[in-house]
Amino acid sequence: MASIKETVITVLKEGKDPLKEITGKDFKLLRTLISIGFDANRSLQKKAAKYIGRLTGKYSWKNPQKVKDLISRFVWILNDESGHNPEAAPEILGEIGYNCPEYIESFLDVLMNYHRDEKLRPKVLWAAGHMGAKNPQVLTPAAYLIARYIDDPDPEVAEIARWALKNIGTKEALAMLK
Repeated sequence: MASIKETVITVLKEGKDPLKEITGKDFKLLRTLISIGFDANRSLQKKAAKYIGRLTGKYSWKNPQKVKDLISRFVWILNDESGHNPEAAPEILGEIGYNCPEYIESFLDVLMNYHRDEKLRPKVLWAAGHMGAKNPQVLTPAAYLIARYIDDPDPEVAEIARWALKNIGTKEALAMLK
């Protein structure tokens, strides 16, 4: 019999929804998705982040303290002192913010401060743009920081910055694209 991690990896690789395929084990599934979220396989990381956000959204009304604790965990992972590789944390926070927009303000400033880290920058900008689709007014102040990167020499960063401003979509954010 396969472990839950093996089962989740198989489900993700097959393009299926682990929330539908693995029922009755939500918190074990969440822990497993978090583990996969920091996997070396980039494709699995992104899929796991998506479902971490969805699963968190499913329980945010039932257990708000668990959501706050989870957010604190990923904010801590961004910190060098945590000893973790922080590369997946911005995307996971972006997915949590997208699925639980009422929590965005609790971590947005800290997340946006990591724009200075060149490795994290594209992921921080992506997270802001992704959350902006659900809560554009909260993300509008971050748009000023994102706009700094629309002409970045790194084409990936410039493209993500333009996408993020479009996704935030407020008139202020869109005006920065001109």
